Amino acid sequence: MRTTKQQQKKIAKEHIETLFKQAKEIFKEDPKLSDRYVKMALRVRDKIKVRLTKEQKALFCKECHSFLMPGKNCIIRTKNKMMLYHCQKCKGIRRFVIRTKK
Repeated sequence: MRTTKQQQKKIAKEHIETLFKQAKEIFKEDPKLSDRYVKMALRVRDKIKVRLTKEQKALFCKECHSFLMPGKNCIIRTKNKMMLYHCQKCKGIRRFVIRTKK
């Protein structure tokens, strides 16, 4: 029985979600393993061509692909309606627009 592309994407999204949950849970004990989970999730994303949610995009550094835990290896600042995530591992910066409801 072959799986359709929609089924593959659904399975991939679930797999990516569980990998990010595991990365968050294990970060205290082993940060390197949580980085590995992020890299695995990104590999699944690239292979199946699935988009990540905004919450998932904020969980890793785009430069070094390490899991970002605010206060531990990441500093979050707000500036001019932007949310800045500073990775302390590679000094990379991610910018997210803060949208206000009208």
